[in-house]
Amino acid sequence: MNRHSRGFLTLAAIMTLLLSWSNAHSETKTTGQAGESDANAMFEQLRQLQGTWRGEGGIIGAESGLVEHVFSVAAGGSVVVEIMDPEGEREINVYHLVDNELLLTHFCGGANQPVLKLDTSGVKPGIFPFVLAGGTNFDPSVDRHIHTSKLVVVGKAKIESWWTAEKAGTRVMASRFVLEKM
Repeated sequence: MNRHSRGFLTLAAIMTLLLSWSNAHSETKTTGQAGESDANAMFEQLRQLQGTWRGEGGIIGAESGLVEHVFSVAAGGSVVVEIMDPEGEREINVYHLVDNELLLTHFCGGANQPVLKLDTSGVKPGIFPFVLAGGTNFDPSVDRHIHTSKLVVVGKAKIESWWTAEKAGTRVMASRFVLEKM
C-alpha cells in the first residue's frame, strides 16, 4: 500500500470516528434536553409555591407546633428560596437547577449546608424526593446532617414537607410539616 492510500485510509478512519462521535453526542444532547425540560417543569412547579404557608409540624414522635414557611422566587427567577420558621431559627432551603438537575441546598441550623439532588426514581406528580449529593461544613460519615427531604404538593393550597437527618450513617431524626397557603 502506498503512502497516499494509507493517508486516505487514515483520513477515512478519522472521519468515521468523528461522525460516530457526532451522532452519539447529538443523541446524548437530545436526551439531555428532555431531562432539562423535565427539570425545568419541576422547577416551575416549585416557583408556584411562592407565598406564606402555615400549619403544624416538627420532629416525628415529639409534640408538634405551629410553623410557618415562606417561599419566594429570587435571583432573576433562577432560585426558589424557602425560609423555614422565619421568626425563629430561620433555616433556609434554596431550590435551583444545575446541569439539568434540580438541587436543594439546605442552610441548616447545625451550620452545615447539605446539597440534595432530586431522586428522579421517586418522582411522581406533585412529589419531589431529594437525597444527599454532597455539601459543605460536614462529613456525612461522622456529622449530623439532613440526608433526605420530600416535598409533597397535595393541592394548590396544601403541602407536606418531610425531612430526615443522619449521623454516622444512622437516622437520628425525622420531621414532618403540614402547611396550608395563606
